[in-house]
Amino acid sequence: MVKSKDLYINDSFEIKGDWYIPNTEQSKVSGILTFNEKGIYLDLYGSFNRGSIVGMKNNKCDFLHGFCEDSILITLHDGFEVQQKIGIIETTRLTFNFLFIGKHFSNVDELMFHSVDIKYTYLENWFDNRVFDYTFPIDGKLRDHTVSYNPPQDIFEVEIPSINTIIKGGYYFSTKGGHHNYTLIHENCISIIPKSEELYSFKWFTETENKLKGLLTFLMNRPIFEKQIIAKSEYQERYKSKEKIYIFPSKGLNFIEKKINPSEVFISLRDIGSSLDDVINRWFDNKIEPTIESYIRTLYNDNSDTVTVFLNYTKALESFHRETSENSQYVTNSQFSKLRSKMIKAIEDEIDTEFKDKLRGALSYAHHYEFGKRLMHCFEDIDNEIKELIYSEHNIELLANRIKQSRNYYTHFGKKQEGVIEEGFDLYFTNILLKTVLFYWIAKELSFTDEFLKRCLDEDYYLKDMLKRSLTLL
Repeated sequence: MVKSKDLYINDSFEIKGDWYIPNTEQSKVSGILTFNEKGIYLDLYGSFNRGSIVGMKNNKCDFLHGFCEDSILITLHDGFEVQQKIGIIETTRLTFNFLFIGKHFSNVDELMFHSVDIKYTYLENWFDNRVFDYTFPIDGKLRDHTVSYNPPQDIFEVEIPSINTIIKGGYYFSTKGGHHNYTLIHENCISIIPKSEELYSFKWFTETENKLKGLLTFLMNRPIFEKQIIAKSEYQERYKSKEKIYIFPSKGLNFIEKKINPSEVFISLRDIGSSLDDVINRWFDNKIEPTIESYIRTLYNDNSDTVTVFLNYTKALESFHRETSENSQYVTNSQFSKLRSKMIKAIEDEIDTEFKDKLRGALSYAHHYEFGKRLMHCFEDIDNEIKELIYSEHNIELLANRIKQSRNYYTHFGKKQEGVIEEGFDLYFTNILLKTVLFYWIAKELSFTDEFLKRCLDEDYYLKDMLKRSLTLL
């Protein structure tokens, strides 16, 4: 018997049932739904008549309903046919991007929810709740002992005016097993609850949830993944609660929750304390979105080569300075406008029009600081004590110049000049330094103090060792 509440995004499972395109229940086809690390697949013993049934055009299938074992209602969304075999028994395979367990949806307009609860990897570490107490016999002999459960009392709730939504901490408690093997399970979750009583679209919840996941990824300094997504929809009078729909997105490789080293940079809920409201609101309403997106994407792409990571981090730093610095131009826009007019007028008329247009374009941002100067500002403006921790006694100007040269080379390639940082260990350690600088500036935008950030970085002995190595190589 399949229980929706026991299924997780990291699980692999199969569900047998009858499948049909919405409003064509009379044309059911039996099949098996498979969910695993490769994706969401439906293997049908037969096929749908594409010619007469709306919803299956050009091998695409926007919505598909399933009536499965134990009367489970399933909706498959955003799919297409990948294989069809015609023989004694005709079989068809389709793949989908989303699986909804608990309700039938026939179109995008019906994908509306009241709120969503999400269980994430490492979330129990982030909440840092001690919810179980153990009592053992004084003499230490293995016999009667007790386990008591103390539900957390300090659950947070933060209002985000910019999206008219509440982000709320919570938990699920369940038990498993029988008399001789009994397990108590406490799982933390975070809820996204729009303040309006109206239902919000699946797309809106997906975008908001991705934003929330990005914040947790930044704070915990590691890729975070959804373990379970529980959407709540219309109120059910029969059960005196809102109906629950379990959402399973198509995934890549299975994720593994690795043990967290106590010395690693990891900003927990307890660390943030009373600043949580400010941190969350600044994250959801910031002016450095391109920087954040580049930083977070790079954290998730563990398999990227060192050059790609290097270019991502340098692009993010350049974008950060452009969006936050009040002094990032050699002259004001009005002053440059006059200069640019004079320079354009000086271009001889007989010069090719296409080339002249190219020169005009090249002059448009000539008064803005170039990358090397922006990088110098990002390096120099860091708090002195943290600067000492990151750079030690290294020449910051020389360091910035080498990174600028390397960025230019790895962007365009061509002849390699002296000073370009070599691929391999040299570039790997440089990336650690750039990531640390980005972490500092993003954290500052979220209102973290220099004192707090210094303590975070100073306690990460592995990071300090990596930074020292990077400076000996550069």
